[in-house]
Amino acid sequence: AMATLAPLSAMGYLPVLRMPWADYPIGICCTALCTPVFFLALFRGRDLGRCVGCKGPMVFVDKACVHQTDETLKRAGIEHLGAFLNTSSSIVIVYTDIYLQKLWTVYEVASFLALHSTGGMYVIPTICPILVIATMSALYIGVTLGAIAAATLRCKYTFPVLISSCSCIGVSAFRSWSRSKAAIQVRLASFTVHRTLCACEEDRPAVCRNIAVMMRATDVVPFDSTDDEALAGFDDLVRTR
Repeated sequence: AMATLAPLSAMGYLPVLRMPWADYPIGICCTALCTPVFFLALFRGRDLGRCVGCKGPMVFVDKACVHQTDETLKRAGIEHLGAFLNTSSSIVIVYTDIYLQKLWTVYEVASFLALHSTGGMYVIPTICPILVIATMSALYIGVTLGAIAAATLRCKYTFPVLISSCSCIGVSAFRSWSRSKAAIQVRLASFTVHRTLCACEEDRPAVCRNIAVMMRATDVVPFDSTDDEALAGFDDLVRTR
């Protein structure tokens, strides 16, 4: 949108706001439309793409989902999860505060790190989309109102004051996320697999055995290590990686 509207505004085909103190005018269409177009593409881009013939997958399938009712399939899923992670080239983590407190999720991410480098791991905190949308919305409101107020009131301080005020919303949100990241480091420093949560405690022994096997197979601990020593090596892996 910006690549189209900016040249048209510069060539005089679209209206602009001229400020007495500014060297260059402000494109009205660029200011008013770019952020809404971005949100339209963000929320409805897939639907718009399908309208013009760009088709793609419509659903997400969890290939590593473990069966929860058939005990035979459930055990097979647990036993083969490590092999699935070994053949995977990347992993996407939708992160929340509970992620590092659950046995299954910690097992998945630590096993992946034992088998692959961190370059194949993509962490997407659930708060990030909220931060992006809130920050862009605040800046959009500030820029739009600032441009209108500056052109109407003819005061050169109106625009920066409104922008600065709206920017405080984004700064506050990112400070909150920074505090959350600091809390993650504190939680990791005291991590132990024995304190993780498991919805079905009957699964814990099987998962812990798999963890021990994985730690030996990837040479994180010596091959003749006991299960307790292997689990301790797993704890160190989570804390350091």
